[in-house]
Amino acid sequence: LWHEPATGRWHVALRYAEPGDHLVGIISSESIDDVRGEELEKAEFERTSDVLLRNLGGGGFEPVPLPQLEHSHWTTSAALVDLDNNGWLDIALARGGQQGALNGDSVVLMNCGGFAFDAHPLPNPGAEIYRAGELVFGFADGDARPDLFLTNGSHLTPSNRGPYRMLLNRTPAVGAAVMLELVGTRSNRDAVGARVDLLDDAGRLLGSRLLAYRGRAQDSHRLHFGLGEHRGPVRARIRWPSGLRQTTGPLEPNRLTRIVEPTGAGAAQRIAAAAPPVTDPPGGGAAPGSADAVSRAPAPATAGHERPAAVPDRPAAGDRRHR
Repeated sequence: LWHEPATGRWHVALRYAEPGDHLVGIISSESIDDVRGEELEKAEFERTSDVLLRNLGGGGFEPVPLPQLEHSHWTTSAALVDLDNNGWLDIALARGGQQGALNGDSVVLMNCGGFAFDAHPLPNPGAEIYRAGELVFGFADGDARPDLFLTNGSHLTPSNRGPYRMLLNRTPAVGAAVMLELVGTRSNRDAVGARVDLLDDAGRLLGSRLLAYRGRAQDSHRLHFGLGEHRGPVRARIRWPSGLRQTTGPLEPNRLTRIVEPTGAGAAQRIAAAAPPVTDPPGGGAAPGSADAVSRAPAPATAGHERPAAVPDRPAAGDRRHR
């Protein structure tokens, strides 16, 4: 707070004690009585919107208008994952508060089919998550439904040390799921850069995933495909980072299937998945070129973990073969 004799005006600057000495704003007035810091805290933040782009092919995209993407906060992180195994990718968004504001409402947009979404806020009891940071998905309790992990503070003190929140997925599953774990041999160990297409018995595409790293956080490297209403056999078509192409199947649903990149000279191989649990050979890991099914029984929820509200059952959303 200071007075400028040349103009006779009073000024107040509000800063947050954070790395970078972030300046929120300055209020200036001719009278000290008119300088009120709360005006900075109660400022109406500009509304904006995140954007979902429909891929038109050939490098062309068009925006899809979604009112659920409008907000007045910061979207700090996003994850695309099928939370209810209906075969459509849902959108989980971490939203932090702007400077001087409380945290935004982190939200999950449940995909009802195509570009129709239902919005479901993520629980934040007691506003413990003050400035939402990174949001990632993984499989914390061993079932076939992805769980979410949300950090706090967005790397800024004091909330950068937590609390963090594990959100165990209790959304009713619409269908089964296929889970794959790729092990590179000629490629990198985690097979980052691999593309996997899930096909039905007639060769029609059920889903496609790219195994990649993103931003300042990392999702589980296990690939997850919700099957929705599909009940027939499925197989995986893999393009490894080394350039090798492989087809493997049939794949057993609701089990983790570990696929090791073949080391032979063949350009394409078809390898049947084994039903028995994996028994790693000496030295650890599965044999090159194998596809092993690993049983994963659901584990009980850990006390103290928050669970997203269950999403009510929805009617079938049409043909799910191409997405």
